[in-house]
Amino acid sequence: MPRSCAFYATDTDLLPLLLDIEAQAPVDYICLPDIWSPDLMRYASAGDIPQLLETPTGTLSRQMFIVDRGHAPEPAGQLHASGRMRYRLGPPQVGRGLCFDEYGLHPGGALLPSRLYTVGADADVLRRFNQFDRRLRRVFYRVRGWPVGPQAHHLLMQGMRLTAFLTAPPEADLRPE
Repeated sequence: MPRSCAFYATDTDLLPLLLDIEAQAPVDYICLPDIWSPDLMRYASAGDIPQLLETPTGTLSRQMFIVDRGHAPEPAGQLHASGRMRYRLGPPQVGRGLCFDEYGLHPGGALLPSRLYTVGADADVLRRFNQFDRRLRRVFYRVRGWPVGPQAHHLLMQGMRLTAFLTAPPEADLRPE
């Protein structure tokens, strides 16, 4: 059974937690930036990821996988109606690691929640997730049951919208207690 946690965070909130994962063992952050190409983007550190936790469209910005250094999953290809190959990289192709569904800060002034979850039941993957989750619980605020990073909490207190969806009605937004 996959373990998961959803949270509101800015890049400043999340980076120390990801660096903790890197301190346990060498990992790579991989994603498939272009569905029309099988070429993966690979980052050796979370600090190298451009525009971390920024969502220009308000939809899933990136699905990033945190895997053991050197692990090389193969994107799955399928012939599209246009005649071109279309690729995807998901948990079945990765096999084991952590999956980070990245949303974050929208330029319209809202912060959307992101999610981290396990892929596979490998002991190392579970240990990394548990350490992330413990640190998240220790450092993040709890607002109506949601983990909210320190900078995200500051933005909430200053009136920024923390919401699950940009189109959600304002009464569904996360509000300070």
